[in-house]
Amino acid sequence: MDDIEILWNKFDQIVRTRGPGLDELGFRVGASLRDIKNAEEALNIEFPDDYRRFLRICNGQENNRFFFLPDQVLLMSVDQIVAAHRFQQQFVVPEFVADFFDRYHFNNEIRQIIQHPKRVPIAEQEGISNIYLDFVPGPEGRAGQLIFNITECSFIALASSFSELISNYIKLLKRGLLIFTMEEDGFPNEFALKTVERKTIDGEILLNMMNLL
Repeated sequence: MDDIEILWNKFDQIVRTRGPGLDELGFRVGASLRDIKNAEEALNIEFPDDYRRFLRICNGQENNRFFFLPDQVLLMSVDQIVAAHRFQQQFVVPEFVADFFDRYHFNNEIRQIIQHPKRVPIAEQEGISNIYLDFVPGPEGRAGQLIFNITECSFIALASSFSELISNYIKLLKRGLLIFTMEEDGFPNEFALKTVERKTIDGEILLNMMNLL
């Protein structure tokens, strides 16, 4: 698989054939190495190498001009990641974690816990839907995998890494399974990736398309 820098550039090139480039769609400039390190220290984790390098390119989305992730979640900045993680840890119930830590779902890739210090939100939609870096995977999962909550307590694994997620988006766009489209008046965003039927992408739709790759 290509490096994240190459993948992000390929993603940008595809988007530019259909509309504005990523630099015009609300993506922040990259974070500093110090800010990334400070976030890792606050979270008590180390970001996977590809995601750390991605943060040097892009420090999240600063507005909702472009929805490309499931359920319209937006990539967060390092400061927002730390704040969201800190907020969510208020709701960790140690007894619940202990009871469900060794129970699994999604082909044994994901533990049946909800919040955990080693689950780090990196994309969010109004505190409802989140994409997490999951550092406590199930026995068939991978540390640092990307998981997404499709309900309050049910997760799916979107990709084994951030690079794989972007790589899959590129493949879906090239195959015409996803399209870049301008939204109609009345929507909060201006642009989005949607299915060829112009359906908004949710986690299950995205997962089903990725299974076709």
